[in-house]
Amino acid sequence: ISSETIQITGNSRVGLFYGVQSLLQLLHPDKMGRLMLPEGEIQDWPFLQLRFVHWDVTYHVDRISTLKEYLDRLARLKINMVAFELKDKFKFPTDPIIGVEGGYSPAQLQELVNYGLERHIQIVPNIQAPAHFEWVLKHEKYAHLRADGNDFQACLCDPETYKLIFSLYQDILDATKGV
Repeated sequence: ISSETIQITGNSRVGLFYGVQSLLQLLHPDKMGRLMLPEGEIQDWPFLQLRFVHWDVTYHVDRISTLKEYLDRLARLKINMVAFELKDKFKFPTDPIIGVEGGYSPAQLQELVNYGLERHIQIVPNIQAPAHFEWVLKHEKYAHLRADGNDFQACLCDPETYKLIFSLYQDILDATKGV
């Protein structure tokens, strides 16, 4: 950055994207409200390959527009991965009774994944199983899969448990193409 030019270089599109984020972080208003930049040279490289946060929507469902706003903010902070804990906040196509009213549809989740990828952020779905599985085992339909009658843990001795878990995983995988 000089008084006359700004030059950003990167070794890839991602590097250029993060270079722009660094530039935006340096902008600040002066006393008159004009945007100013310091002069100088920055050489920046991430210390960590994965820079991620955890989103947990266990007790609420954010609007897609709100999640996109979060992604915009995370991109400015150079976050490149989100562990998105969904549980029953996703409308599972293989079993609609599992997802809550107002949960994310496969199309909405894919839209969010695409939006994140445009900002070089991978949204990695996280659904708890076979433990912390109360969001599925609370349904009478799956009561027979409870370990020791507890809806927290699925019975790992029952092959139906694996069939159920893998079908839920596949639903999530189908809705997060590109990650």
